[in-house]
Amino acid sequence: MPIILPSEAKKARKQQRLLRPSKASRAAQRNYLAALQDQVTYLKAATANLSDLLRSGAERGTIAAELQRLAALATGRANAAAPEVANGFVDAVSKQNKQAIEKNIAAALSVDFATIVDTADTAAELSMAITRNTSLIRSIPEQHLFDVSQAILDNYAGRPLPGDVSLTRRLQQIGGITEDRARFIARDQTAKLTGALTASRQQSNGVEEYRWRNSQDERVVGNPSGLYPKGTRRHGNHWEREGKTYRWDTPPGDGNPGEPILCRCWAEPVLDLAKLKAQYV
Repeated sequence: MPIILPSEAKKARKQQRLLRPSKASRAAQRNYLAALQDQVTYLKAATANLSDLLRSGAERGTIAAELQRLAALATGRANAAAPEVANGFVDAVSKQNKQAIEKNIAAALSVDFATIVDTADTAAELSMAITRNTSLIRSIPEQHLFDVSQAILDNYAGRPLPGDVSLTRRLQQIGGITEDRARFIARDQTAKLTGALTASRQQSNGVEEYRWRNSQDERVVGNPSGLYPKGTRRHGNHWEREGKTYRWDTPPGDGNPGEPILCRCWAEPVLDLAKLKAQYV
């Protein structure tokens, strides 16, 4: 269904114009991270209790039984929370993204409103995002407890732990790794979902192209004087894409802005009135 606009939008003199970018919602990312950190806090406390048991000289059978108990509790807790957390996160990103696009189109055309009616493609994108994030939330305790178990097995087998640290220290490190992974998931998924929804909603309404914009700082991949002067297969040279025009349906090899891993770039959409799929009321 086309975007709904007031009839005065047809009077706009300039046929082509740039829209303000629809950036990722920091509030949605913050709330998602808080939910993930709740899982992390629980896991770190459980691992600390396990460390106390190890220091007390408990037998291997006792340690194995405790690991099984922790795994059942932690995975059950994550499995129960994951659907609601994932749905809430996806809904928050979607609402902010839709409102931003509508606001930006209305501002560009100097009209009071613009109303987007989502298509089946956008609904499918939302459904896939819920499934993906539900899985990611559930993977947090699984990965954490796998790493904990591996560290304990290596210690019993006499294999040196990374950095030749003690088992207690290694278990603490694993807690930090899990916390970093939660931050990565929250940030990466917020950017990816924002980019995917922006692409879907704009394409379905006839906004076919955008100009690539990056943060113009040392963290941009490809910046010759930055931290990552060379692009990779998984994350191309985003520095050289600044200001270039791309079509949503034919993006660079690593995807549209926000899609590559931890991408902070954004799209500056090109609105062409001749191509806009609009219903005027």
